Amino acid sequence: MQTNELTKAMNSLITREKWDLFITVTFFRQTSSLSAKKRFKHFIKYLNTKQRRYYDKFVKTWLFFEKDRYREGVHIHAFLSGIDSAHANYLETECNRVFGVSKILPYMPNQNASFYLARKYPLGVLEDFDFCKINSRIRIKGGDA
Repeated sequence: MQTNELTKAMNSLITREKWDLFITVTFFRQTSSLSAKKRFKHFIKYLNTKQRRYYDKFVKTWLFFEKDRYREGVHIHAFLSGIDSAHANYLETECNRVFGVSKILPYMPNQNASFYLARKYPLGVLEDFDFCKINSRIRIKGGDA
């Protein structure tokens, strides 16, 4: 399969889901794919607190681990479904504090975030990817606490 066909196929696969957010995280320190996944899942799992609810029960996320150009390790890109895009700014602040340089944007299919990652797949700059369903540690019924 040629690069262009792989890119189109990957883009088609990504866009099958209705995503809410597109996230990029560059960690403070060199981080492996496994460590990045564990840290990100832990962060999302404990994101809900009694004071602030980001999502009801779980978040679907597709994590992409990109080889870092300047050092060993990876940075991540992720699509998230289940978190209202109105939380993007606050969530970005939290990710910057916890992980390092982060950018969180509402997912907009016409702005081609999916195509951006789909292009990287056949070029070999993506080390790995993983689809996860992350359950909240704290579930709050009703409105925001």
